[in-house]
Amino acid sequence: GSADTVAIRGVYTVDTSPTCETAVGTYVNGAVLSKQRGLEGFLFDVQSLEIDKGPQGTLFGRNTNGGAINIITNKPQLASQVSGEGEIEGGSYNLQRFSAWLNAPIGDTFAVRLAGQSYAHSGYMKSGLGDANLQAVRLSMLWKPTDRETLWIVGDQARDHAFLDGAVTNVVGVEPGITTIYVPPNPRDDTFYDGHVNSTISPFQEQVFTQGLTAENDYNFDFATWTVLFSHRHMDQDPNLAPNNLGQGAAQVAPDGNTYPGAGHNYTPQAFQSYSLETPLASTSATPWQWLLGLYAYWDHDSGTMIGYPSTTSTAAQIQIAQPFEVVETGAAFGQMTYTPSALSATSSASVPLASATACPVPVHAANSFSNARHSCPVQ
Repeated sequence: GSADTVAIRGVYTVDTSPTCETAVGTYVNGAVLSKQRGLEGFLFDVQSLEIDKGPQGTLFGRNTNGGAINIITNKPQLASQVSGEGEIEGGSYNLQRFSAWLNAPIGDTFAVRLAGQSYAHSGYMKSGLGDANLQAVRLSMLWKPTDRETLWIVGDQARDHAFLDGAVTNVVGVEPGITTIYVPPNPRDDTFYDGHVNSTISPFQEQVFTQGLTAENDYNFDFATWTVLFSHRHMDQDPNLAPNNLGQGAAQVAPDGNTYPGAGHNYTPQAFQSYSLETPLASTSATPWQWLLGLYAYWDHDSGTMIGYPSTTSTAAQIQIAQPFEVVETGAAFGQMTYTPSALSATSSASVPLASATACPVPVHAANSFSNARHSCPVQ
């Protein structure tokens, strides 16, 4: 599907909607990715993956009960020649994966790197659900005007267009007098619930568009390194009546001859915009004193709705759950100091919220979280 769930030691978040944040802090090149939408668009041309088991509330703030991961993509190289690499993969279910990168130095101080991937396979379900169709591209620029300063800018964009899986799971009989569910002998046979999804106007289409920009500037003062890290993330999901079998429609006769509830569907357009700015000053000495001071600011705007229909062909909505918007603005000052006289070390760290505000559709009571007093808006 269009959302990936990250779990560390069994701790994860089931809800992947834009208004729900994760239990595992996810970062791309050091910048926070607060939602689990479009994460697969980053998983190519990766240099390394950092993983910290949770809880990590002291070092990474809220929403890191399970831990934190940092996906680090490859930087452009100030090499003397143009270089590149490509990879082609094929497999069952018509799997086709293409990825490539090209590194081009421009002079002695500037280089660019272009990377992309295309990933597709046929549906795992008999009806065609569970396929994949993803394209992603990333452009990186590295500028090193002096030996002391380095500027790294990364722009990325991904588009995912797929037929969602999940037509056989979570099918619960809720019609009066019906207490059983129909489970097909073949777990991939979902035609009883979704026999018409092969149409180009299928109610199970979904398109997810993600894009982002990250800029990091590092300056070396000999005694300390000053970093300025800016990040912007955007996601826009436009599903075409995606299925949700938690709400059932009229009873239908299954291939086994028994009567079971039919499937319903939802229309759930959702989006989010987020910005973050972090500027730490970190000492470069190894021992005995190591210290870090910094400021952090974060802004996030989520919006979306869910309109439920009682059957796959119904045009009259049965239920609507709206989250018109949620705005989060927060800032913090942070610091850490470590003293290591020999083999023994002692560390002290602190984070102080500077400001936090949330705009909601209607006045609500504030719900303070552990580290930055974020307010939450209820479902309207």
